[in-house]
Formats: sequence, C-alpha cells, structure tokens
Amino acid sequence: MSTYGIVVASSRGFRVAHFFTGETVKAQNSLVEKGFGYIHEVRYSLEWLVQEHLPKSIPYSDVEERIKASRKINRRVWNKLSYNCEHWAREMFTGQPECTQLKQWKEEIRNKKNKQ
Repeated sequence: MSTYGIVVASSRGFRVAHFFTGETVKAQNSLVEKGFGYIHEVRYSLEWLVQEHLPKSIPYSDVEERIKASRKINRRVWNKLSYNCEHWAREMFTGQPECTQLKQWKEEIRNKKNKQ
C-alpha cells in the first residue's frame, strides 16, 4: 500500500501532513496489522505524487480544521484494513474516511476467486 497525506502550505513552504505510525505497527495475523498513529509533517518533495486536488466546493480552511482536530486525538489506532493513512487523508480531504487501495485489493481478490 502507498502512503497518503495532505499537502499543506506553511510559512516554511509546502509540507505533507500524514498519519504516521513509526515503529508501533505489529502484525495481528496474516492480514491485519495494527499500531498507534499520529499526525506527522514532512517537507514536500517531488517523491510525493499528488493524486487529487481539493475541489473548489471544499474550502481549504475545512481541511485545516480537520487536521487540527485530528492532532488532538491521542493514541489513535492505525489499522491496515479499517483505518490507515489513506483513510485518514481522505477524511481530512472530504470528511469521509475511505481507502481506494483497499477497495482495489478486495476487487483483485474477488476477480481471482471468480477465475478459479
């Protein structure tokens, strides 16, 4: 899975806020990994690929407020399948946690089963 974040403007240039787990992630079984996440910012570089731009219908101030509120949650659980960095980024972006990578992965599994 790829790492997702939100590009934010700061007085020091553009940065990427993302839901970071550090060394907290541990395997729970063959599929599930869990850990504690926190909001981390890194300097924006060309290594980060911009997937989507914020629609004009969503004010950037809403995204900033969601990120601020998210920073106040201590020891938020990161879960590879139910709440990972893409869930977090999309929640900050649109207000709804979603993971397109997980949907794609589930679709690939279904397709493999149907071919058997």
